[in-house]
Amino acid sequence: MKNFIANVKNNKAGLVIGAFFLIVSLIASAFTYWELTTDGRYHPKILYIGTTLLPISVAVLFFQGYPKRINEYTDQNVDFAEFWQNSPKLHRVVWTIAMLIGVALVVYIENHILN
Repeated sequence: MKNFIANVKNNKAGLVIGAFFLIVSLIASAFTYWELTTDGRYHPKILYIGTTLLPISVAVLFFQGYPKRINEYTDQNVDFAEFWQNSPKLHRVVWTIAMLIGVALVVYIENHILN
């Protein structure tokens, strides 16, 4: 376990953030799928989180942004404002497009699939 934590701390912050978003997205999507298949109901906020975070997580995994590693942060928190501002402009554009794709997917699912 110590080796795993040490490896995570040596990775770029973007990789860790992307992996975290991907895990949250998959859990939320699996929960929504389970809800829809068992009793036909779902929680819209969980659907929104799972659907929107999926393209964002993939974008952050490929465009990792600011090349600062997790262990280079002095405090326990990653400053997302600093991470955003210091990331290359191309990466920020790709992340924004991925967010818009996620929102478009939510709108499509709400209007065409669930109704």
